[in-house]
Amino acid sequence: MNITNEKLYELCKKYGAVARFWRQKFIGLLPEVNKRQLYKEKDFSSIFEFAAKLAGVSEEQVNRVLHLERKFQDKPDLHRALINGEVSLNKLRKIVSIATPENQESLLEQVKILSQKAVETLTRDEKMVRSGRATMVYDQMPILQGLQLPSEPILSNEVKAQLFELQQKGIDINEIILEALERRKMHIENEKRRLADEQDGKESTRHIPVKIERILNLEYGTKCAVPNCLREADQIHHELPFAMVKNHNPFCMKPLCKEHHEIAHGIDLKYQRMKGRPEIAFLK
Repeated sequence: MNITNEKLYELCKKYGAVARFWRQKFIGLLPEVNKRQLYKEKDFSSIFEFAAKLAGVSEEQVNRVLHLERKFQDKPDLHRALINGEVSLNKLRKIVSIATPENQESLLEQVKILSQKAVETLTRDEKMVRSGRATMVYDQMPILQGLQLPSEPILSNEVKAQLFELQQKGIDINEIILEALERRKMHIENEKRRLADEQDGKESTRHIPVKIERILNLEYGTKCAVPNCLREADQIHHELPFAMVKNHNPFCMKPLCKEHHEIAHGIDLKYQRMKGRPEIAFLK
């Protein structure tokens, strides 16, 4: 085969994508094949042999699609997506535990555009919402409350010694710490207000100014702004689409991990579609 490695790789990706598409379509047909027992008519010993020989589908995948088909009987949008092969089996499997007749339409919109990792994150967050340990912001994006730190705050020996000395003198160290935290909060608030005023009325480039990145880093650290996420922040998200406002208002910006950023963009896209302006979400 007289082609470059790059061309060979591109062909592999192309054919692989086609294969995944038709395999997904095939899997969606299996519940109907099973109901009609078409495999018996065609001399296959079982639905599993039918799926394996015709499309290389494993027994585990057959069991999953049959299970989901039963679970989605009262959720026609998701049921249709399954049997028509509109969404991968793995994505649908992730959301089955949070799918309801009421949220099925919204969930389907999300899983169609989100990566599998983002779907996993969406599912985890929704479970937290239902457990009462979270609330919804970004219109519908799950943001977890009641941050559970993985361990006690780590204090240096010097800080511990100073706090202990103050406590021994009968000084309320909690009040001192709270005052310091409040001063930090006010500093961040004032700096963000100043930077927002600088942006007001001016049209900016897409490049986020370093001073805005710094204040967001001071406020949120290096982690995703979704509490309990604990992943490293990957992108700074504009809660008001940049394509619409043309500026970088730090009050409307948060650092998010890749998965939560993807979820936020999915919600933005849904919102803009509802407003009749889908192009805004793509321009962000």
